[in-house]
Amino acid sequence: MLVDTAVMTGTRAASPAVVPETIVIDHGKIYVSEHLTSVCQRMGISIQPVRLRTGRDKGPVERFFRTLRESLLQALPGYKGPDIHSRGQNPETDAFFFLDELEAIVREWVATVYHCKPHSSLVDPHLPTLKMSPAQMFEHGVARAGYIEAPRDPGLAYEFLPTRWRTIQHYGVEIDGRRYNRSARCSQAVREPDQPLHRQGQRSLADSG
Repeated sequence: MLVDTAVMTGTRAASPAVVPETIVIDHGKIYVSEHLTSVCQRMGISIQPVRLRTGRDKGPVERFFRTLRESLLQALPGYKGPDIHSRGQNPETDAFFFLDELEAIVREWVATVYHCKPHSSLVDPHLPTLKMSPAQMFEHGVARAGYIEAPRDPGLAYEFLPTRWRTIQHYGVEIDGRRYNRSARCSQAVREPDQPLHRQGQRSLADSG
């Protein structure tokens, strides 16, 4: 355990959570893909590309990556660092984490450390000398403006899955040697025959063996 989560009480450990109106992206392949742009279009999120070779256009996220690296990642086994001078003596022999394990560690650190540490850029104009953490700033904003509970779509995660086009056969559809048959969840995954569509991961799996 990296931090003592027992000292965290209330909802502050998991908040704040926000719905983005705009995402700022560089020109990496995954960020300009049809998959990402179509998801943002369906969810009403605009995309703002940064200028080429202009790091200051995404300065806040670069600063966050530095904080994440210096405050958390470099203390983990197997850390290789951004360059050869930051590597350990033999990181390949250290223990390593699977992606889901690393994601859980980062999420815990964000909720219990990053969100609770004062940031110099978080300032209330009426209290300019008061330093607040992201969690405190979130609570302060909710206290002033109120909190709106937006309806949550139980199928929201499906919007982020890649689309695979397949013709529907009598047995269902086949992807990567696996057959997906019609089930109770099929209405979320497969349209009628005149609109053949299957999104991988949305169906119960019937392995063809």
